[in-house]
Amino acid sequence: MMRTNIESQMESKVNRVLRTYIGFLSICILILMNYSHAFSQTYTISKSDTSEVRFVNARKFYFYKVEKGETMYSLSKKFNIPQEEIIQFNPDLKESGLKAKMKLWIPAYSWLNRDTQEKVQSSTSAGAYTKSKKKVVVFTTVNLHKAYLGNSDDSSFIPEPLNPVVKENLEFIEGILYSAKNHIGRNPDIEVLIVDLEDDSSKVSKLFRRQEISEADAIITNENGLNLRLINQFSIKNQIPVFCTAINSSEILHANPLAFSFIPSSLSQCRIMGQKAAEMFQNAQCILIKTALSKENERTDAFRSGWASESKNTVFKTIRSDKDGFRAIRDSLSKNKVNVVFLPTSNEDQISSMFNVIRDWKKDYIINIVGLPTWSHSQNLDGFLMDELNVHLFTAGYIDYKDSRVSEFRKNFRDNYHTEPGESAFMGADVYALMLHTLKLNSVRKDQDKKKIFSGMYSNYLFENDAGKDCGENQVIHVLKFENALPVRLQLKD
Repeated sequence: MMRTNIESQMESKVNRVLRTYIGFLSICILILMNYSHAFSQTYTISKSDTSEVRFVNARKFYFYKVEKGETMYSLSKKFNIPQEEIIQFNPDLKESGLKAKMKLWIPAYSWLNRDTQEKVQSSTSAGAYTKSKKKVVVFTTVNLHKAYLGNSDDSSFIPEPLNPVVKENLEFIEGILYSAKNHIGRNPDIEVLIVDLEDDSSKVSKLFRRQEISEADAIITNENGLNLRLINQFSIKNQIPVFCTAINSSEILHANPLAFSFIPSSLSQCRIMGQKAAEMFQNAQCILIKTALSKENERTDAFRSGWASESKNTVFKTIRSDKDGFRAIRDSLSKNKVNVVFLPTSNEDQISSMFNVIRDWKKDYIINIVGLPTWSHSQNLDGFLMDELNVHLFTAGYIDYKDSRVSEFRKNFRDNYHTEPGESAFMGADVYALMLHTLKLNSVRKDQDKKKIFSGMYSNYLFENDAGKDCGENQVIHVLKFENALPVRLQLKD
């Protein structure tokens, strides 16, 4: 019995050694086969390999089905894409490895090899990047490395994990690329570099040390907050113009004479609307509503400041809605003049209550209401009632879908991305064209006609600053009035 156990143990040990040895030989054979295959095979891409195409952030990908016997090495050689870059867009490879019939995202061109490719092109192509080219850097956040991380086993379904902010940023980039392509005939010597900030402000300072960024001729961004502050500091230090489409960006960029704030700040919009209201309602009485919120009261003060700058004889009456109530508003109305009521709130309950009481006063008074841009996006405010009450709104942008440029842009966008462009896409197209218009390809703010308005698809643009000491902030807004429950832009002088 003891002998049998020893024999069994020895037999088991021999079997383990043999299995290990056989396994080692198998691995060696496979390695030799793979190397032989690698040295003897010419890797070419067929039409079937590239038949399924996807676009993300205007970057082209092949949606490729792995064939039996293919390895990461062979795929890398076949598509001329580094293995680590293929793994980057197909994280399942790290866990399960490469398998036949898997569906992979294969970039049509490499970003990791971009520097090498550019060096090759510079020695073979007359059109390669040279120092004489202008370089435009686009800073935004898309987090591409986190996108499309779902299971790729089902080729008929691709998840859409993009949050709304990232989607807007992608459309912003797509708008820029559209505009760059349209201007390439007139300005062929411009290179656009898109930089994904990845929602990580700690990486921003490191990015600024890269030579291609420090040598930029212009920066375009829709970032705000800390990232915009860092970009602004970089702009001032390196004397690089920055064009920003973020809301209220002038609050951060205000001391930078090389900065351009694409959208007027909320207070600037209120001030400009006050100026336009003074022109629209001459000899009218202005009733200013104040609330318990300081931000809303700042809007009221800005509106009054704008109106007063255009009309010195206007009668202003200020009512505290939270203290004086609706009766005080009615007591302030004039039967002999047009009454313009400025309501600075976005609180829909307060707006609706105001609408209901003013509706009862219309038979005795001529009343116009001026409200905020957010009212036009409300699902609860009655458009027909706003039409009846002569509600006027103002907004930084208005897209005229009858404009031939808008129609062409929408068609191009749908053909390329299979979706309708949002406001951020139109802003991206405008800001690139605006950057060319402002820079004149060689200098900043040397245009003789500083009062000239630039016409874009999202808005018109007129930049003014204090003798070149402050950032340029757009001075154009659009005034909307409701007709048949829909907001329509009034044709006013900018």
